[in-house]
Amino acid sequence: MLLPPAPPARLELRKGRGHLFAVRAAVTEPVSDLSLTVANPFGYDDAFHVGDVTVAAGNAFACSPEARWRHRRDPAPSGLSVMRAEVSYSKLINREGEAENPTGLF
Repeated sequence: MLLPPAPPARLELRKGRGHLFAVRAAVTEPVSDLSLTVANPFGYDDAFHVGDVTVAAGNAFACSPEARWRHRRDPAPSGLSVMRAEVSYSKLINREGEAENPTGLF
């Protein structure tokens, strides 16, 4: 997966402009619970719209079905934007994680 270039040291959010945020998580355990929450940082209903959150997992997670990702979106009271979005996966299996766990215990 190609990541966008690094943002400037200080990112200013302005009305009418959109920004793409990419999060890369390195999971080294054989089994993990993973959760990411994105929320409106300003506290106002429609000041910040959280768009669609997408997930792409590497080949080490091929045995974890993509259908098990849970997506939750909380709309603003006005219904015009999304205030909070969450993606999570319970018991995400990392095929390569066992090599890093010498005990073999999950």
